Amino acid sequence: MPAAAPSRKKPDSPGNAEAPTDPASRIAAGSSLLTRYFATTRPVRITVLACPPDVPDYLSAIVLASPPGDLHGLTPRELQVLGLLVEGWSNPRIAAALVVAGHTVATHLEHILAKLAVPTRAAAGVLALRQGLYVPRLPTRI
Repeated sequence: MPAAAPSRKKPDSPGNAEAPTDPASRIAAGSSLLTRYFATTRPVRITVLACPPDVPDYLSAIVLASPPGDLHGLTPRELQVLGLLVEGWSNPRIAAALVVAGHTVATHLEHILAKLAVPTRAAAGVLALRQGLYVPRLPTRI
């Protein structure tokens, strides 16, 4: 009796029993693929949009990859500090979270204000939100 032909289904296809079934796992699986792809190229902006309830069950979100836009010359660390500033964190709290000195945070903020050409923290936060410079922190476990 001949052996059965191997299945040609893709690992992440909706009909595969090994594919993640809950929406969060499917989004995580997809975003990890995007992260691996874009880690070897240039920066990219990733936007995840939840799907409306009237779409098929195997669709849980739409992931858009686009050019990052103008980052105003901000470094990754400055973008991280700017994100915490947007969330309303004080300099001492930012310093503790990033395990740096308070003076270092103040220096980062000086550079951020200069690069964004704004006079205050509040103006930097508003500009960050308007121009998509806000980078949310990854959720931490309690």
